[in-house]
Amino acid sequence: MILVVGSVNIDFTIKVKRFPEEGETITDGSFFQSPGGKGLNQAVASARAGEKTSLVCSVGNDVFWNFIETYLKNEKNLTIFPEVYDNFSTGIAFILVNEKGKNKIVVSPGANAMLSPNHVRNVLEQSNPNFVVLQCEIPFDVVQTVMEMKNKLNFIVVFNTAPFKSWIREIIHLPDFVIMNEVEAKHIFGKDVKDKDSAVNALKDYPFHNSVMITLGKDGVVLLNPEKGRKISHFPAFEVDVVDSTGAGDTFAGYFSAMISAGKDLEESINLAQAASAVCVSREGAVKSIPEIREVLSFLKNLK
Repeated sequence: MILVVGSVNIDFTIKVKRFPEEGETITDGSFFQSPGGKGLNQAVASARAGEKTSLVCSVGNDVFWNFIETYLKNEKNLTIFPEVYDNFSTGIAFILVNEKGKNKIVVSPGANAMLSPNHVRNVLEQSNPNFVVLQCEIPFDVVQTVMEMKNKLNFIVVFNTAPFKSWIREIIHLPDFVIMNEVEAKHIFGKDVKDKDSAVNALKDYPFHNSVMITLGKDGVVLLNPEKGRKISHFPAFEVDVVDSTGAGDTFAGYFSAMISAGKDLEESINLAQAASAVCVSREGAVKSIPEIREVLSFLKNLK
């Protein structure tokens, strides 16, 4: 069983032909709203990949949480353990997506910032998961709590370093698997990471012994595998027409965690996670664009 400890947001998305310049107003956007947040996206991805998944989160007692709860009520394989606050809003994200599928996102964390170590500790002890998935839209003391309980409860940790926080450097050696994109890698390694070669160069000096993946969008994924003599491998991305890149990284993290949990090796897990991300970016939105495992397998079959 996979337990995701993470954020829940309501996403307000506007699609535009181009991003506005400073001080400019664009009036031809199209709007939709959906559940989101890195924690929720990753949990849904894991569940749709076929693994029993739980999400520990913190939300407001408001219409936004009611909308999200109703939206997800038929989501098979997913159980949510919310900590509900009356005096904080559910997290809110405002997302701009241009015609190239690129996005710009601003988040008001709301109740996500109130997720308590005690709530997380209680759910961990009650559910006894095999895998725990973390990102950085939650308080540092919650992340610390999970790391402290890792050996006690004997679970594997998949840590997605998004969005970047300075405290990541303090704990990056503790998870079993680390997933970062090129922006986060630049902050973590202090080197410009923008393509396959620069990602490989950054990983050559990585001093710790966990597995690290740098996701590069259309340039694929670079993996440092300590189980194979610190071998660094590159996995090309699948070519698709990008409609909306929102949620692609979360889809990768959720699918990768599910595949590893299901007993697949690193290479196959990365391949399936990349395929899921490729299907995701060919659709609009975050949660609604995350594919079921049958869609991912069909995508791969049609490539042959």
